[in-house]
Amino acid sequence: MSIDDLMAVRGALGACGSSRRCATTCARSSTPRAPHPGCGCGAGPRAAVHLLLAAKALAVLMGRPFVTPDDVRKLAGPVLRHRLLLSPDAEIDGATPQDVLDEIMQGVEVPR
Repeated sequence: MSIDDLMAVRGALGACGSSRRCATTCARSSTPRAPHPGCGCGAGPRAAVHLLLAAKALAVLMGRPFVTPDDVRKLAGPVLRHRLLLSPDAEIDGATPQDVLDEIMQGVEVPR
């Protein structure tokens, strides 16, 4: 991919649509309604914004003009896992941020 290709993809992000349900999925993924016991500190609202931007980039690279909830789920790990701080109990139990994120994502319902 050339620099021109990358700049074209970057420009296409503004034209890529995302539904309210995708934005809600991003928000619920980064800030779950019920705190997870293994999560000492969640990812937060800025992480939700970046998750949505990453999902838009994936949609554009896949040739779609819109984001799907599956795009959000696919990128939740790479975007959010480094932002989660585990609780001391989770660390002692040997959990990883990806383990906690997987559990959080299982509890995130995609709005209809």
